[in-house]
Amino acid sequence: MEQLTNKALYQFIDEWEGTPYLLGGETKDGIDCSSFTQLLNVKAFDRYIERTAEKQHESKYTDKFTGKEYLKEGDLIFFVGVGEDTDQLNPTITHVGVYLHNNKFVHSTSSSKTEGKSGVKISDLTDRYWKIRYYESGRRINN
Repeated sequence: MEQLTNKALYQFIDEWEGTPYLLGGETKDGIDCSSFTQLLNVKAFDRYIERTAEKQHESKYTDKFTGKEYLKEGDLIFFVGVGEDTDQLNPTITHVGVYLHNNKFVHSTSSSKTEGKSGVKISDLTDRYWKIRYYESGRRINN
């Protein structure tokens, strides 16, 4: 098991876990996935990232990769088909989370299919729901 070294990251998660999901939300009354990852990056890593999942994915500061074995704490994880049907020929990034350790990631989701609740929570990349929707990961560089 890897050591948990980023105290600010886990304090942030503790403060926000259980916050309801709200599309377009940016507060503890309700927050969406990309606002959550944006705020987490500011508070835990002292770096600004874009506001939407699509813009976070397309940023010139996101070094993208698909191999899950290369994931490190703080990497962004992008999904397609969350909350909608997936167009396999033209996938659109519909969800983003932040990788922790041991296949776990934190995010704010409208889906309650895996853990029985929506909102800010820690999920597992090996759960079938997330595994089939995984698209790509990204590591922030030079910003």
